[in-house]
Amino acid sequence: MKKKMGLISHSLKMRKARGSRRPHSTQLGVGHELLLLYTFLPVCATSCCPMKRISLIFAVLFSSLGHSLAQTNYYSLVTNHWFQGNHETVLELANHRLAANTNDIAGWITRAEYSLTFEDASSLSNILSRTLEIGSNVTSSAFSSVFAGMTESFVDMLDFVATYHPTPEEQAEDARKAHVSGKPFLYSDYLEALERDGFFANDPPMGKPQTDPPGED
Repeated sequence: MKKKMGLISHSLKMRKARGSRRPHSTQLGVGHELLLLYTFLPVCATSCCPMKRISLIFAVLFSSLGHSLAQTNYYSLVTNHWFQGNHETVLELANHRLAANTNDIAGWITRAEYSLTFEDASSLSNILSRTLEIGSNVTSSAFSSVFAGMTESFVDMLDFVATYHPTPEEQAEDARKAHVSGKPFLYSDYLEALERDGFFANDPPMGKPQTDPPGED
């Protein structure tokens, strides 16, 4: 008997049909910039004057520092943790945002990704609907440019969830597969758009939520 298509499989199929670009997986770390430093130093030692060598060293170090600081925002934390398989950490980050503001669009997008990945159809419909409701009130330019595609994707998934009735064994197997690391964050386009809009610029330091996350009822 042919296995039913799961939520993730359906989402990927729809992305391919719409020609969506590949979701982001992870970003390069500071070590890559330091590797560049060690790569070019021997060359500079023989081909550059002392002032040029010093300038190059500072340029690479400042690039490393800037990249490190850039990765402290929500978008970078979420996509990197997700790719590394730290899914519960990502859920905690989302719950932290929603504990502070129940209308936080980034938190709801992340909750939607988590429920989709772990085949939690019982909560996914309410989360998708809530995310669309809140997203419709976000007017920043970059997010507005992707909201139509997000709406199409979420509405399609809502239709699919309404007819999605896996057996307990199928759902357990799909959820087990979701724990594998190295998978991209499917909804990263929407978080990236929020980042371009400066949505995370004034975020406070991130820690554990002090209150329970809002329910999906």
